[in-house]
Amino acid sequence: MLNVFKSVITLRILFIIFLFLPVDFCDTDVNNVFITDYFLFRAPSNVIAFTCNQYDSDVHLLKKFSDVQLQTAIRKLENTSDLFTFTKMVYQKLGIFIDLRCQLPEYVKSTFDKATNYKMFDELYYWLILSSSLDQGLSLINDNSFGLSTDFVIAVFENNWFTLYDVYNPCKVRGGKLKVSKIGSWDKTNGLKMLYEMNKLRRWNLEGLKLKISGIVTNKPSNISVADYLLDNNFRLSDRMTRIAYVMWLHVADKFNFTIDFSESSNVNEKEENDPVIIALMKGEIDASGTAEIMTTQRVDLLKAVYPSIPYRTSFIFRSTSSDRLSVRDIFLPLSSTVWYLTLALSILSVNALALLSVVAKEDFYENYLRSIIINVGAFCQQGTEFSSNNLSGRIAILHILLFYLLLYNYYLASAVSNRLSEPIKFINDSLHELRNKDFEYASEPMLDFDHHMKNPDWETRSFYLTRWSKIPESQRFISPEKGMSLVLKGGFAYHTHPEISYPYIERHFDHRKICEIQEVHLIRPVQLSLFVHINSSFIEMFKSGFLRLTEVGIRFRQIQMWSSRKPLCRTDLLTADSITIKEVAPAIIFLLCSMLVASVLLTTELIFSYYHKRNKRSSLRNKIENVSQKTINDFTEKSLQSPTKLID
Repeated sequence: MLNVFKSVITLRILFIIFLFLPVDFCDTDVNNVFITDYFLFRAPSNVIAFTCNQYDSDVHLLKKFSDVQLQTAIRKLENTSDLFTFTKMVYQKLGIFIDLRCQLPEYVKSTFDKATNYKMFDELYYWLILSSSLDQGLSLINDNSFGLSTDFVIAVFENNWFTLYDVYNPCKVRGGKLKVSKIGSWDKTNGLKMLYEMNKLRRWNLEGLKLKISGIVTNKPSNISVADYLLDNNFRLSDRMTRIAYVMWLHVADKFNFTIDFSESSNVNEKEENDPVIIALMKGEIDASGTAEIMTTQRVDLLKAVYPSIPYRTSFIFRSTSSDRLSVRDIFLPLSSTVWYLTLALSILSVNALALLSVVAKEDFYENYLRSIIINVGAFCQQGTEFSSNNLSGRIAILHILLFYLLLYNYYLASAVSNRLSEPIKFINDSLHELRNKDFEYASEPMLDFDHHMKNPDWETRSFYLTRWSKIPESQRFISPEKGMSLVLKGGFAYHTHPEISYPYIERHFDHRKICEIQEVHLIRPVQLSLFVHINSSFIEMFKSGFLRLTEVGIRFRQIQMWSSRKPLCRTDLLTADSITIKEVAPAIIFLLCSMLVASVLLTTELIFSYYHKRNKRSSLRNKIENVSQKTINDFTEKSLQSPTKLID
């Protein structure tokens, strides 16, 4: 037993000595020329080499790289700590060379395991592995993090040339198999010869690989599968972002020959920043998102947008009805200021002309001037008067005044009604700052990320949130679309929803005039939502190419149009005049009431004047009678005293 142990120790020592002896598995110059030619062809920014620690060969290799202006570092495979400092070289491509023919297997496996953990098998790293046989190289690699973008080449030296094999795995965690194919050869005479260009397009046939995709589905009936639900046109108004994304994923799957394992997520908390789909994608549990979402600053370092493919917006929708309040401007609006000034001038001219006619008739000018004023005011107020004229010219002037004010009154009424019926709808700007000044009630459709957008720090959203939204009780902030749109129909209510929800309801329940009164103020302005993959996914370029192709051939446009709702058209040619309400005739009524008030004041003044005039006249007559009676009595008394005999007789 002891002899056997000594023999094993002796063999290990001999193996280690053999490793460090300057033994050439092939001509070292051939090795160095091949390595230099390969990395010159791949053109990385830097190269790190793990050689057999042969001093002369390493120096010669450094000279070769220096001649082609490639920065190179040579390290020992036992100490790979320097290797992973290069993982921070995000924007530079790194070439990595390992010679397996003189390395211990445990060191090689440890290096590949660490490279897997540091995600060093993507498009930024060019791996070149020298091996004595293809099986030796394949037995040592760790392909857990291999993908479509992996650039991993095994070079096998035999018969004085190198044979190059391309090695990749589309996705091992989804059942992918290791793919090995010959891509070229090298010999000292002819140099490097590639059988085909080293691009990744030839890898984009996934051969039925099943990828996991998850999306937000909140309205699916329990008796139908998620795939049938997302393709059913009867549910086109629900889960639109997931529905469009799912259909487009099906087209991409057909193009690149993979299948979709779609899972639904319905447990959504509107107050959380990330929904279950984004959380699963960050953890690597799924390969892509099945619901289009917006990119945020918190997601930039964790996710990659495949393609901004789906338009999205939300808005407060309401009716811009005319105000029910009547202002002084509404009373004078039927006639322009020029007409009012001319009317005043003609009224003054009529008063003076009618008064001057009294001079011709040799009547009292002052009394007739007052009569002229009363006649004009009465005619303007559409009231009668007892005053007239005894001559023909005066009567013609009074007739002119009456006809003038009659025409003016009729024109005023016609213009008032026409102005109210043709009054344009007053729209506000697409601004939450202006919306907060409207005396509306507010509510929203329950939706994901609403609190995130409502609490946006920009000043418009912030002012609306503080002055309006924060004052609404929690229980009244979110209501169903049917109830919300029914309140919009009644007026005085602004409802936050998606256009795909509001537009069909408007077409079914709103008449043409109410459709023309509809206005929207955006909370989320039009943006392009994206489908996401993990930032280290190897499918990024393939998915981008697929979605770009869908856009070029019109599939994206067709799907968006199919699953979107058309905005209702405002048909002004079909608008009919509504029944005139009290608001339309209010200026005329107010004008008539004011005229009646003026006439009542004049009548009251006349009655008071007549009453005092008659009272004074009656008092004066009584005084005269009393004076005459007293004088008669006095005279009779005086005569009686002078001749009593005559009085007795």
